[in-house]
Amino acid sequence: MQLFSCIFNDDFALVSEGQAIPTDLDERCQSIGLVRHVVYAVIGTALNERYHIGDLYSREEAQAVIRRLSFETGRYSRAWEISTLHLPEEAVRYLVDWINRSPPRQTGLLFEPFALPDCCGFGCKLICTPWTDEHLMEVDGQCYGALRQAQLATGVPDALVRILHLASLADTRFLIFDPSASTLPGLPVYDE
Repeated sequence: MQLFSCIFNDDFALVSEGQAIPTDLDERCQSIGLVRHVVYAVIGTALNERYHIGDLYSREEAQAVIRRLSFETGRYSRAWEISTLHLPEEAVRYLVDWINRSPPRQTGLLFEPFALPDCCGFGCKLICTPWTDEHLMEVDGQCYGALRQAQLATGVPDALVRILHLASLADTRFLIFDPSASTLPGLPVYDE
């Protein structure tokens, strides 16, 4: 299709090559040009928003990126590693106290903190992800609002509840907090 003439708009291009273009599509394309490159845009969705991940020049490359991002090894193999700077001191103390408690708490709050013995980090195992109303009603009989209230009522700091919820919506199974990990753009960062 390279160097074929086309009509286009901000969302798509049409190459007719002797075929009639329906009027409604023709009216949506106000520009005329030549196809220089065929690009396969990889678009993701999260929290009902669309995100442009990248452009690739072959269908095979685009499908390979999608496979890598889809975690084909299974839905419960997903893990995030983020900086402990994304937690205020109160949340760090809360998790460390929970981890050091013997015997460990049994709370039903759908997460379990754990220690990482050979580093300064720690993690949380998230249970029944994603924490959406629909999924939680199906597996636990409660909506997310009820889970959030239960977490807050038992003393889980609000900043920790928010970050665990974001991770759960990405269907994360393990969330690792490490002081040497990178910070994520868009997440609050707390001073040391």
